[in-house]
Amino acid sequence: MAERVSSVSATTTVPRSLFIEENYTIVKKLGKGQFGEVKEVLKTGTQQRFAWKQVTSEQDPYYEVEAQILRDLHHDGIVSIVEAYSQDGVVDMVLELCQKSLQFDMDSRLEPAPMTGKKQYMRPRSCDIASTMEQLLAAVYFLHENGVSHRDIKPDNVLMSVGGTWKLADFGLATRFNRGSYMTGEVGTQPFMAPEVEQRHYTEKCDIYSMGVLFIALTIGKQWWRPESLEDDEAKEQAKQILTLKTWKEQELSAGALEFAKRMVSSESERGSAEDALKNPWLQKLSSQADGVVDMVLELCQKSLQFDMDSRLEPAPMTGKKQYMRPRSCDIASTMEQLLAAVYFLHENGVSHRDIKPDNVLMSASGTWKLADFGLATRFNRGSYMTGEVGTQPFMAPEVEQRHYTEKCDIYSMGVLFIALATGKQWWRPESLEDKEAQEKARQLLTLRTWKDLELGHGALEFAKRMVSLESERGSAEDALKNPWLVQKVSSQAGCCAIS
Repeated sequence: MAERVSSVSATTTVPRSLFIEENYTIVKKLGKGQFGEVKEVLKTGTQQRFAWKQVTSEQDPYYEVEAQILRDLHHDGIVSIVEAYSQDGVVDMVLELCQKSLQFDMDSRLEPAPMTGKKQYMRPRSCDIASTMEQLLAAVYFLHENGVSHRDIKPDNVLMSVGGTWKLADFGLATRFNRGSYMTGEVGTQPFMAPEVEQRHYTEKCDIYSMGVLFIALTIGKQWWRPESLEDDEAKEQAKQILTLKTWKEQELSAGALEFAKRMVSSESERGSAEDALKNPWLQKLSSQADGVVDMVLELCQKSLQFDMDSRLEPAPMTGKKQYMRPRSCDIASTMEQLLAAVYFLHENGVSHRDIKPDNVLMSASGTWKLADFGLATRFNRGSYMTGEVGTQPFMAPEVEQRHYTEKCDIYSMGVLFIALATGKQWWRPESLEDKEAQEKARQLLTLRTWKDLELGHGALEFAKRMVSLESERGSAEDALKNPWLVQKVSSQAGCCAIS
């Protein structure tokens, strides 16, 4: 039978109610796990940031298990515990702070198609998917070798560390097991729960099934359910089609990747272990593939501008509908000045980034916004034109699509970025959209009425419109840095809380 750990040692002698208060400052709420809320905290007297999770016996009768398992098991693929304190039916855990969840990363890959605006999944490169799976399967193998089953592996419970490693997190449903015995608790999350878990008679291979469903979602961008678990005939057929070679080839995926997926979601007797999955030929080939891959050791940054903007979507008090809590005017201006100064430097040195977007803007450890990901950057000669159609919609300047453009394409990207940062809305050139309603919304976004409704003024609007104008009217990075609104907001502390 499965065995639960019953206790966790306290790491401090102060009353539990003062444990966090005396040692940490709460920064913000990060989210909610299976049994407890998670908040970001700052250790008193330092700049060290951690995640604080509190679980009570009322929420989970086995509330101490997660802390016990994390304290006993240390692996690069498992979120680490810094300290824990248990008293009076409550356990406080201070955990390694991570950047984002795999679910968040996958959601951010849903981008509007250039012509229709319909969301489409921009999947990671095959080698990146293989690397992610290898990291997680290595962690699962480590758990199983140490007699622990996670039992709730899903994208929400996979977090990226500040070092860029994917890690298993949220061990609230984890348990210890004895080889040769079966677990009986029906726990987990559909559709990641293995069918034998529903029968209350299963082994640690339930985690491999979960990894299979996760792999399908990460690779295809679609949630897969076992056809036999669905009642609707159409839904059953769609589920069957996801695991066909035709579907995977349409997604430019190989038969090897499909077989890797099908093995992990097969019946328990055919599924294989974590070790078997790690030895899969497709996984080994892709994860070790070196052709065309350059390893670079880069400055470690805190977060992306996209992450910062997404974190500003908060529920409205009355309706609960998400609304964008934009940064202060001075902060927006400061961000734009930092980035435009970097663009100016690049252009002066004959380099165009060609893929400026919030995902490629990172905050350094000291709080400076920096341009990153120069994978599409190129050197240029003044007076000549670039011809490669590269970049990301809707940040790609229209002349790039015509394959005849200069470094001013970066200024256009900065304009679209500014609109998103200031309004919280993604702007597309109206003429790039087919839907008339979408075209009208895009036009309305750059009207003074809209910007005033958002407490944004004429100066900010004109700054945006100049950067996304025609190439001949757009101006250079130096021109943008001299914009009156930008200069006034950066240099003046007065009126810092409103754009005018």
